[in-house]
Amino acid sequence: MEKKYGKNNPNWKGGYRINNDGYAMVLMPDHPRSQVGGYVLEHILIIEKVLGKALPLKAKTHHVNEVRHDNRNENIVVCENDAYHFLLHMRKRALEACGNANWRKCVFCKEYDPPEKMFINSQDTAYHRSCCNKYAVQRRRKKDALAA
Repeated sequence: MEKKYGKNNPNWKGGYRINNDGYAMVLMPDHPRSQVGGYVLEHILIIEKVLGKALPLKAKTHHVNEVRHDNRNENIVVCENDAYHFLLHMRKRALEACGNANWRKCVFCKEYDPPEKMFINSQDTAYHRSCCNKYAVQRRRKKDALAA
């Protein structure tokens, strides 16, 4: 029995599919960003069409409504790198949780507060000093209990 590929296959849907991560993909084997199998993420193609040039390799895309296959122009934002993309997600979580996108979440108590009330270390981790102190005391007690 002869295998049928592409347009000859009865399941052919025009080279469009949704991958396991929920992103829409288009068959374009000659595109520089094509993955194994020749598919390219559809939002990459849309952004490149709008920009009129190839998307820089370090650039990331962000779906505003977080629906990965919703590739309308108004739903896609180009981020210069992973750090900026992460910042967009962090600000959205803060806005949804406390109503203020600028507030930060304490890594210990998980509460949101203005950055002025928190300590932010060199790794950009935010926490209340009192929460950090409580955590240190608990760790010391646990360590002492294990040693005894």
